[in-house]
Amino acid sequence: MGVRGGRAGAGRGHASRVRASGADAGSGDESQRRGAHALDLAPFGARGAATDRGPARPAGAPAAPDHPGRAGAAREAPASRRPEFRGAPEVKVSLCVVARNEAGFLDDCIESARAVVDEIVVVDTGSTDGTPDVAARAGALVVRRPWPGDLGRAHDLPLEHATGDWVLSLDADEVLDPSRRRRVRDLVASPSVDGYRLPIRNYGYEPLPKWRPADPTDPLARGALGFIPTRPVRLFRRRPAHRFLGHLHQAIEPSILRDGGRVADADVPIHHYGALRSDRWKSPLYARLARLEAAARPRDPRPWIELGVVLFGHDRRGALAAFRRARALGSRATAGFFLGWLLLELGRPAHASPLLRAAIRGATGREPVDYDAADAWEQLARAHEMRGRRREAERAYRRAMSARPDSPVAMTNLAGMLLDRGAAGEARKLLDRLLRRYRGLAAVWATLGVSRLGTSPEAARHAFGVALDIDPLDAVASAGLRSIDGRRDAGARAAASSPARPSRRARHRLASARRLVVSLAPRLGGVPGDFLDHAIAALEPWRQLLLCPEPRTEEERQRVAGVRAAGVQVRQMTSLAAMRTLLRRTRPDCVVLHCSAPEDSSGPLRVADEPWIAVGHLPLPMPEGFDAYVVGSAFHDRLQGHLPPARRHVIPCGVDLARGRRRARAPGGPVTIAMLARLEPGAFPRRLLAHLPPSLAGVRVLVAGRGARRFEIEPDVARLGLTGTVRFVGPLTPAEIPAFLAGADIGLHLTELHEEVSCPAVLRMLAAGLPVVAQPRGCLPELVVPGLNGLLGRSEREIAGHLADLAGSPARRRRMGAAARRTARQHDAERFRSSFLRLVSRLARRPGTGT
Repeated sequence: MGVRGGRAGAGRGHASRVRASGADAGSGDESQRRGAHALDLAPFGARGAATDRGPARPAGAPAAPDHPGRAGAAREAPASRRPEFRGAPEVKVSLCVVARNEAGFLDDCIESARAVVDEIVVVDTGSTDGTPDVAARAGALVVRRPWPGDLGRAHDLPLEHATGDWVLSLDADEVLDPSRRRRVRDLVASPSVDGYRLPIRNYGYEPLPKWRPADPTDPLARGALGFIPTRPVRLFRRRPAHRFLGHLHQAIEPSILRDGGRVADADVPIHHYGALRSDRWKSPLYARLARLEAAARPRDPRPWIELGVVLFGHDRRGALAAFRRARALGSRATAGFFLGWLLLELGRPAHASPLLRAAIRGATGREPVDYDAADAWEQLARAHEMRGRRREAERAYRRAMSARPDSPVAMTNLAGMLLDRGAAGEARKLLDRLLRRYRGLAAVWATLGVSRLGTSPEAARHAFGVALDIDPLDAVASAGLRSIDGRRDAGARAAASSPARPSRRARHRLASARRLVVSLAPRLGGVPGDFLDHAIAALEPWRQLLLCPEPRTEEERQRVAGVRAAGVQVRQMTSLAAMRTLLRRTRPDCVVLHCSAPEDSSGPLRVADEPWIAVGHLPLPMPEGFDAYVVGSAFHDRLQGHLPPARRHVIPCGVDLARGRRRARAPGGPVTIAMLARLEPGAFPRRLLAHLPPSLAGVRVLVAGRGARRFEIEPDVARLGLTGTVRFVGPLTPAEIPAFLAGADIGLHLTELHEEVSCPAVLRMLAAGLPVVAQPRGCLPELVVPGLNGLLGRSEREIAGHLADLAGSPARRRRMGAAARRTARQHDAERFRSSFLRLVSRLARRPGTGT
C-alpha cells in the first residue's frame, strides 16, 4: 500500500512494496452477499501460496491403490482414525478438501474439523510430498485426480465422492476456529437454509486493501501482522445443482441461489494461512485463469478487475487496460481505486488524484467495493505527497488513521512527514505505537532510524540494521547507513568467501581459450547464488561472462566482487533486447541460465546454434527447449517428469569439506544447537520455541540469518526468560559459517517451505560433522537419514523430542556426526564441479538442438 519508511538524505521513494495476502483476500461481506467472487490480492506480490492450485501429477509419480468402487481413490485408513461425531446425528456432514503438496498443513486442517464432520474426502491433484499418505493416516478417503484446469472444477471433484447431507469445504491450509466449530452441528440442523457464509481471516505480512491488524498474542494468527476478511459460502447442502463456478475464484453461492436456495451468515471463523508461505508462486497460473474468466464474461466488470489485480505486479500495461475496461463496464469505484493506485506506481499522481477522490466517495455508496475508505485516503495522501502538496498529504493520512486507527501505512508515512517538518515528538509517539504492533515491518524501523539520525547515530545505525535484516532491499535504511558510515568496501569483505583467484597457469588458459560460456543469473543471493559460485569455479578453464542485474544487497555485492576476482567478466542485464545483442556479438559456445523465479523460465533465447543449459532452483516444472537441465536433488528431478530423461542431470550443489571441521569441545559445556535460517515469514516458523525441548537446562540455541521472524520471536524469548539460552546472532558471510558450525553439537533445520529442491544449509551442517534434526520435506530426506546422520520429525513435538534425545546422548551425537561427514563427502564441491564441467564440455562440442 505504499509504506515509504521515511527519508534519509534528499530523496524518498514512493514505490509500493505490496506482497501476497492470501488466496481469498479482498472482497468484503457485501460483495459476497450479492454473489460476487472474492477478489484475490495475492498477485500484487511475487509469491503467494497455493493449496490445490497447480499442474497435474508429474509423469511417473506413483498412484495410490484404488478404493473398491471408486476409481482413483486411495485405501482408507483404519477405523480408529475415521471421523466420528458422538451422538449419531441424523444429518451427516462431509469435509471436502482439494490439496497439492500440503503434507505440512493438511493434518491441522483435518484435525480442526474432525469433531464436527462424519467423513473426510481429500482430492489430491498431483502431490510429490506425501500429502495422500498424510490424508489417509488422518482417516480420509483419498482420491487422486489430475489438475482439471481451473479452481471451480477442482473444488467440484470431492463433491463427486462425498456422501454427506452437508459439505464443509476447506482449503488444506485453513483451520476451523476451535472455539466456534461446534456451531456447525447446530447450523446444519436448520431446515430453511441451504448454505452459510463463514468469515475467513486471510492472514498476511503486508498491508493490502481491507487490512485488519491481528492480535500478536493470538496463537491462531501464527505470527501474521494482520488479515483481510472475506465471507464466502463454505458450508452448504450437498445437492447435484450445487456446484462451484469460476475459473479463478471458485464460488458456490451463485449456483445455490440459482437453484432457489437460501443463504445466510454464520459466525464460525476460518483461519487461512496461505499467504504466510513462500514456497509457491501462482502468478502464471492466476494470469491464465484470469484471462479465461474475462473471456467467458466479457461484459462483466468483475473478471476484468481480477485480471488487473493479477497483472498489477508484472504487466502494468495489461493491468491498466483491464482496469479501464472494468471502469467502462460500470465498476466506477473499485476499478477507479485500483486504476488510481496503478497510476501512482507509474508516476502519474495528477491523473490518479481524481480517481482516488471518487473512490473515497464510492466507499460509502451502494456499489460493493473491494477496498475501505482508509485505503483510498492512503493512496490519495501518496498522490498529494508525490505532487509536493505536503499539507494536503498530512491531512489525508490523518483521515486514513481516523478510518483505520491501526493502519501501518498511514502511521508510518505520517511519521515520516512529521519528521520532515520537525515534529519529532509526535512522530516518535506514532513510531512507538507501530513498534508495539508491527515489529516485523522494515519501513517502521527505517523511519525510526531517520528519527534518530540527528540525536543518536548509533541508535539510528541499529534501527537501519534491523530494517535491512527484515528487508535487505529497503532503500531508506540503506541510504541512512550510507549517511552515517559512507559506502563500505565490498571487495575486501568478499575476498575471504569468494572462489580463489586462478593460478598463473589457469589465467593463461583463460586468456588463450577460444571457448566462451555465458551465465545468465537473474538472482544473485541465497541458494541460486551458492550454486552460481560453484558453477563459475567449475568452469575455470573457460572464458566466462556473467550477465546479472545490478547488485542491491551486501551479499550480492560481495558475490559480484568475488566473481570478478576469479577473472570473470560481469555485465549488467538491462533488457532482453540488450541481452540478445550481446549474445550475437560474443557468440558463446554455451549458455547457462539459472532459473530462480517463474519469470526467468521462459525458454532459451538462442541467437545461433549454441547449446543452452537450464539450472533449476524452483519447485516448478522447467520450460521445454533446452539442451540439458540441471537439478539439485532427486526430489527436484521427479518434478520434471515432462522433460526427456536423457536431458535431465541430477548434480547436487556441493559443499567445501575442508572448511567444515568441528572443533574439539571441552567437557561440561552447554550442548549447542545451531541453525542457519532464512528468518523470513513463509520460510521460517513463527513458533520456533515450540520446536525446542521443554527443558533447556544445559542447552543453548544459536540462530544465524536475517529476516523479520527474529523481531517477532525475540519478545517471546525475553518474556520466557530465555535470552541467554536462545540467541539470534545475525546474518553470516559464507566465510563465517564454518567457524559458527564448528562450535555446535547439533544442527537444526526448520522451514515452512514444503518443496525445498536443494538445501546448502543442511549440507554445511553435515560437513561440520553435526547430526541434523529436520522436517521430512522436499529433498531433505535425501540428505538426512533417520537414525544414521540425524532425525526427521513432522510435528513440533517430534522435533522437540529428537533434540532432547540428542542433547542427552553424547555417544549418539558422535556416532551420527561421523555418519554426517560421510554423507557430506558424497556432496563434495569437487564432485559437483567435475560433473558440471563434463556436462558443459560435452554439450559445447556439438550445436544446440532444442526440442
